[in-house]
Amino acid sequence: MKDKLIIIGNGFDLAHGYHTSYKAFAGSGKSECLSTFYRLSRKYCALQQPDEHWYDFERMIDAMTSSWFQSSFASFIKESNQETGYYEADLKAINRAFSTIAEELMQFLQQETAEKKPLIPAIEAEIDDHSHVVSFNYTDVATYYGQSVYYIHGSIAEGSIVLGYPPRQDPDFMDMSATRFAKEQLRELLNFQRYLRSRHIDPTSSDGKDFVEQMREQIQSRFSLRGEYSVGSAVDELPDMIRDYGVQNHFSSAPLDYGVELSQIKTLVIMGHSLKADEDIFNDLVNRMSSLMQIKIYTYAGEPTAEINEKAAFFKPVGVPIVIESYRR
Repeated sequence: MKDKLIIIGNGFDLAHGYHTSYKAFAGSGKSECLSTFYRLSRKYCALQQPDEHWYDFERMIDAMTSSWFQSSFASFIKESNQETGYYEADLKAINRAFSTIAEELMQFLQQETAEKKPLIPAIEAEIDDHSHVVSFNYTDVATYYGQSVYYIHGSIAEGSIVLGYPPRQDPDFMDMSATRFAKEQLRELLNFQRYLRSRHIDPTSSDGKDFVEQMREQIQSRFSLRGEYSVGSAVDELPDMIRDYGVQNHFSSAPLDYGVELSQIKTLVIMGHSLKADEDIFNDLVNRMSSLMQIKIYTYAGEPTAEINEKAAFFKPVGVPIVIESYRR
């Protein structure tokens, strides 16, 4: 029985000596998509976000699309058709650049982690036969310690990752194209791609790509003011794969799946995850862990005390003992 759940984030890869941070990716070489993203981030977030953090892609796509909406809506109120055209072009450029960033990030991470690094004894001792790993990373570094790994945000091996912003309150009339990188929508699209694979359809094939793009439209409709698939009750109009997937999930969002029975988890271990970007998931996790008895938080050398305390404070309301451990080799 798996009674220990281990959550890993980018700090896990960093602890092994891999340079897998967004900063490392941004500095790895010249890229047209990165240049475009930087330029547009300065246009829409110059006052809100420090320039040196432009490569914090998930935070920036959140800020950029929110700022874009405010600017474009103001233009709409003024009935400035010329300005509106500029804003529409900018949104297309933002979406194009960010999509390409996700693709190039996967390529960068694959190259960076191509050489296997030595195992870390503390981690090797922690990930035992009773452990199940949920990885928020896109790399396969976690598999060095065992094969029981569930990739909640996709992986390089799948060719699809969830790179976007966490849940936020968007205006009902916000352009759906400005919400393309909402993590809730991206996770749903990833789940559909996994469903296609279960039906022996490669999402990267010609037919698979068609299904994915059609499903993307349905997901955007589902998360919009409409609140349902764009065909409404006319489900027979949907392609078979999309209709069958919708029926399986009652035409709602697929429930978060962690690949393990959460009610049996007694120990929760955090390795290298900051918690901030995925608070909705962690709240869901702890609420479903009815047998939880202990939380372990692993720290790396030089991690600021404030960040360690912040993680401990996040879990304090759970009401179970919290232990701070180290990655020491």
